[in-house]
Amino acid sequence: MTEAEPNVSEYTIRALGPDTRDAFAQLAELHNGVWNGCWCAWFHASPGERGGQGRTAESNRSLKQRLVSQGQAHAALVFRGDVAVAWCEYGSPQQLPNIYHRGRATA
Repeated sequence: MTEAEPNVSEYTIRALGPDTRDAFAQLAELHNGVWNGCWCAWFHASPGERGGQGRTAESNRSLKQRLVSQGQAHAALVFRGDVAVAWCEYGSPQQLPNIYHRGRATA
């Protein structure tokens, strides 16, 4: 027997914040910290903060938690009941300095 597809009314959308951070973390952990430990922090981090040998899944997670606590990381979390099942990150270019023109250096 196949489970029926969920109805759109079974979903709610909530903002990422201190009260939903744990739900985001549970979702990210299902996917190895999202893309092998990125924690959706790539677009937030300065060149010195991202990549390199000093970056780990735990340091990315800590960065994301700090940014959420400071109101500098934004996402729309999709919930099915009490479980986050998807998200979409958004923010200003100042909050996501690596979102545009990733292939070129900026002045």
